Amino acid sequence: MALSDEIQDAITRHQIYLLRYSAGREKEAGEYINSATLMIQGLLEDRDLSSMDGMRLRMLLDEIEQFSEAIYADLEEKILDDLEDLSNQESDWATSMLSRYFDEVTDISRLDTQISVFAGVLTLLGGLKLRDGTANFRRKKVQQNVQAIRDGVTLREPDEAIIQRVRSLNPLHKKQASSLIRTMNNHVSVKTRDLALRQNIGLFDGYEWVAVLDSRTSIICASRDGQVYPFGDDPIISPKPPAHFSCRSTITPKVKPEFEDRVKKPAPRTATGAKGKTKVRETTTYESWLRRQPKDFVDDVLGRTRGALFRRGKLPISKFVDESGKTLTLDELRKVEPEVFNRVKL
Repeated sequence: MALSDEIQDAITRHQIYLLRYSAGREKEAGEYINSATLMIQGLLEDRDLSSMDGMRLRMLLDEIEQFSEAIYADLEEKILDDLEDLSNQESDWATSMLSRYFDEVTDISRLDTQISVFAGVLTLLGGLKLRDGTANFRRKKVQQNVQAIRDGVTLREPDEAIIQRVRSLNPLHKKQASSLIRTMNNHVSVKTRDLALRQNIGLFDGYEWVAVLDSRTSIICASRDGQVYPFGDDPIISPKPPAHFSCRSTITPKVKPEFEDRVKKPAPRTATGAKGKTKVRETTTYESWLRRQPKDFVDDVLGRTRGALFRRGKLPISKFVDESGKTLTLDELRKVEPEVFNRVKL
């Protein structure tokens, strides 16, 4: 078994830790959001909003906005502090992990890691840096709470209905906060590992995209699973996770041939298919694994039409996305692959 495979196994185990870490941070974020909801509810109870004149209503909305802003600002600060702590942990872990397999490893400093993590932009956030992304999240959630009340008053809804509008935002804000935290944490982990690998670039020929083998994996991550990319910052030539919000994919190094033959014990991948969790060969890619799954499972992952193109038309998953990683619509796909559509009679 090649050394790349042993390192991939170690990184995969570490990825489980990262998901658990994120779950803890998501739970904490939910407590802040609950506090904001309860605060707003308390300010709205026992008020006759319909009888308020414009000035009193504006004063109430200003008060709600200020209190809501304070709570979400605390949440924003907590997320950023956690990201900084995680970058330090990932920096130490990346160096420690590589040191287990190579005699001489160039360490990455925590400062270099934080500069790389916080100075870089995250495409999923519209090209924003992490701090700008969390600030944008804070502003939007505060305004959504205030706007929900303003809309209810404008429509002359009963006070209880207006309070319910605010309550209904609570699960949405929790879901969005969880997605943001998972995405940012994966960004920190991948960015840190990429930095560690580049610091020791003489040992590696690039990095491999590793997706999770289950039905929740996106088409873009499935299409990139097992692909080896050169080190670089061009998102087309050297794409890196996260490819989408809540992305679970990661990267592992492709060790140079002269260092490969060091590990004898194979390291199988864990897959969750139609028959539940199984172990598959480490060299199994998402596409080769999915082709062994039953029709219903494939259709559940790809959709009925793409499933038919994949199964009967033998169209690889990589054809379902464009060069930038955007999933093609069926109409776009038909224009690109008309012969396959005709062959499958779709």
